[in-house]
Amino acid sequence: KDLKIPSFVLQHAYYITGKYIENFLPIVFPPLQKGIIHLLWGNLMKKYLCKFNVVDKKDMLVSGNPRYDKYFKIKHECKNTGTILITSSFLQNYFKVSSYDTNLAMLHKKIFREICEITNKIPQKKPIIKLHPAVKPAYNVQSIVDEIDSNIPIYKTRSIIDLMKNCDVVVAMDHSTILL
Repeated sequence: KDLKIPSFVLQHAYYITGKYIENFLPIVFPPLQKGIIHLLWGNLMKKYLCKFNVVDKKDMLVSGNPRYDKYFKIKHECKNTGTILITSSFLQNYFKVSSYDTNLAMLHKKIFREICEITNKIPQKKPIIKLHPAVKPAYNVQSIVDEIDSNIPIYKTRSIIDLMKNCDVVVAMDHSTILL
C-alpha cells in the first residue's frame, strides 16, 4: 500500500455468514487491508460486507470466479438420469481443526455408510460417489461401498460438472463449493 503497488484479494471460497461469524469479521478483514481491492464472487457478498462496514465500498469489485462460474451455467443442462451424486471431502478439512478426533471420523464413516445404503435402496435411482481429487479419504471408502454394492461407481478425477449434469440429486456430506 505504501509503495503504491496495486493489491487484490480474490474471494477464495464462500464466506460463512451468521451471528457467530460476525464476531470474527475484524480478524478476517483487518484495517490494514484498506486500499486493497477485494474481488468478490457476487453482489450477495458485497452487500454482506457493506452491512458490517469491514471493507470500503470503493475497495470491492464483483468479478465472479472463473473457476466456479461454470457451476451456475449448468442448471439448464441437467439430464436427470436417475443418479444420486454423493460427494464429500472425506474429512480433509477437519485434519486442520484441533477438535478432530477418531470419534468424528467414525461418525462420518457411519453417516457415509447410511447414505450409501439408503440411496442404493431407492427404486430406479443409482448412487455414485465422487471423491475430492486432491484428498486421501480418512477411511477406506471403497471397502464400505463394496459391502453395500460393488457396482456403485467411485470417481476421483472425473469432472464434477459432468457428474452434476447427469444426476437428479447431489448429497454433499460437508461444506464444499459444490453447494454453490
